[in-house]
Amino acid sequence: KLPIREGSLLMHEAGAEIGRVSSGVFSPSLDRPIAQAYVVPDHAVPGTTLITQVRNKTVTATVTALPFIQLNYKK
Repeated sequence: KLPIREGSLLMHEAGAEIGRVSSGVFSPSLDRPIAQAYVVPDHAVPGTTLITQVRNKTVTATVTALPFIQLNYKK
């Protein structure tokens, strides 16, 4: 449950740098960390697994489409 912080490098499985996190926090609504990042378009497909380092630990992240939470209201 470690949030990925601003400036963290994102890599693909091959180890090549493909992006950088612009912001990251812990989401109480989802009970997990979330982040936004700039990623090379080829790897910005929902479901893509990315790798980063948080406090010297390897962490995996998954590209997800917005919104993170299903909206439960009607207009």
